[in-house]
Amino acid sequence: MLHFLLQKNRKQAIEEYMLRVLVFFFACVFASFLVAGALLLPSFFFADYKDRTVSNQAALINLSDANKYASSTAYIKNVNGMASALSYGGVSHTLMTDIIDRIVGLKSSGIILSGISLASDDAAQRVDISVSGTAESRDDLTTWYADLKGDGAFQNVVLPISSLIADSGAPFTITFSYPIK
Repeated sequence: MLHFLLQKNRKQAIEEYMLRVLVFFFACVFASFLVAGALLLPSFFFADYKDRTVSNQAALINLSDANKYASSTAYIKNVNGMASALSYGGVSHTLMTDIIDRIVGLKSSGIILSGISLASDDAAQRVDISVSGTAESRDDLTTWYADLKGDGAFQNVVLPISSLIADSGAPFTITFSYPIK
């Protein structure tokens, strides 16, 4: 059909046809960019959010570690303090395990220990002990308190009255000392 047109009209028809092909091509490219953007943009924002969150959490962890031990000297002093609590520097062969075994041996099944803290006091020749945990009943706690007090190995056994308020499931902290002989 293009052959039946005049040369001038044929040229216009070809130009118009090429223009329509180009418009259609660019419309398809635009539509594909639009669809790709709509599908990929949310994943970009999610990945960016995830990256920022992980970076913030890493910075908080590093900051908390830096605050915990401001310098290596403070960390070394902390480790030396824990080591001095575990060794008595040439005093008799009283071991921490003996103290802990005695504490655990006196408790009943109704006492659940969550922490034992030992601090050596070389000047007073004693180890200050703090035991925390949970008692199933008030009777279990008072029985264990009486056993610790009556054992003879421990001195200055103190159970705060606030630990006896709850009838069951009571959290407690008992403090006492163990003399170094």
